[in-house]
Amino acid sequence: MKYIMLVDSGTTNSRIRLINQSSSAVEGSVKVEAGVRNTAMSGSNEELKQAVKQGIEKLLKNNSIQKQDIQYILASGMITSNLGLHEVAHQKAPADSAKLAAAMEKRCLEEMFYIPCYFIPGLKSIEEIEGRPQVLDVMRGEETEAFGLLDVMQLSGDGILMLPGSHTKWIRADGRGELLWSSTSLSGELLKAVQSRTILSDSLPEGLITELDERALWKGFSAAETMGVNRALFQIRLQHLSGNTEENERANFLTGVIFHSDITALKEMNHQHGGWVLVGGSFPLKDAAASLIKRTLPEIEVIEASSEQVERGAWRGPLVIAEHKEELSK
Repeated sequence: MKYIMLVDSGTTNSRIRLINQSSSAVEGSVKVEAGVRNTAMSGSNEELKQAVKQGIEKLLKNNSIQKQDIQYILASGMITSNLGLHEVAHQKAPADSAKLAAAMEKRCLEEMFYIPCYFIPGLKSIEEIEGRPQVLDVMRGEETEAFGLLDVMQLSGDGILMLPGSHTKWIRADGRGELLWSSTSLSGELLKAVQSRTILSDSLPEGLITELDERALWKGFSAAETMGVNRALFQIRLQHLSGNTEENERANFLTGVIFHSDITALKEMNHQHGGWVLVGGSFPLKDAAASLIKRTLPEIEVIEASSEQVERGAWRGPLVIAEHKEELSK
């Protein structure tokens, strides 16, 4: 029996999955607490190398297989950046999965036991401004996730994927298999920064939302609408001092405040381009974003991917891209 491994590295963590080549089913998964942040902090990718190597070893051991049983590895996300294991240049959008497949780079690395590894490039959006090319946005990993979600959801027509996370991404899909452009905000990082690095830390739970509270979420969104983000944020402190709100309620309020700019941006994008909006990501940001979009923009067709669909999209994406690589499809 032969297998494919998928390695997806982000800022703080990496996920390694084992795929049965015959059934295309996930037969094992390991999460390692190392990403490109480790490289940025230490100035060396050695820690990431060791974490990936140990993760692969663990996955092989857990499934009682040998490295010879792995046909190849597909690597995506920040592992293909200058802070990862092998840098691959961004491809220019618009791009379909075949374009990314053609730009994959093959390496056999010691930390991957010299198993052939194909590194999938990210995408960048470029526009000519005053005769000079300007980079409008970049992504590594979200483009792979987008292709996977589109494959799982089987959507037709044009639309926008909204992927809330540490960095919220909007990705425009044209309905013909191409991703046209992307845009990014720091909403997830802002949530964490406000919770951990301001006076509001005393008023908010460490893990933020534990249960979606749509009333408090909308209240935060409305506060940002009427008084601006900065003043709306301080309302969290006042709510705490008043003694009539719970931590989870205040966490939902905070999320509503931070997401105000994201929903406003989405409204303008949809006004210009139209089509459906597919919300991916994970709880609680996926659920919070979908709730706010449905209430704020009722004219838009909002499609909320389930947790199972999001997970399936995460590992389907690299496989969808690899299908276009002739040497891997034999």
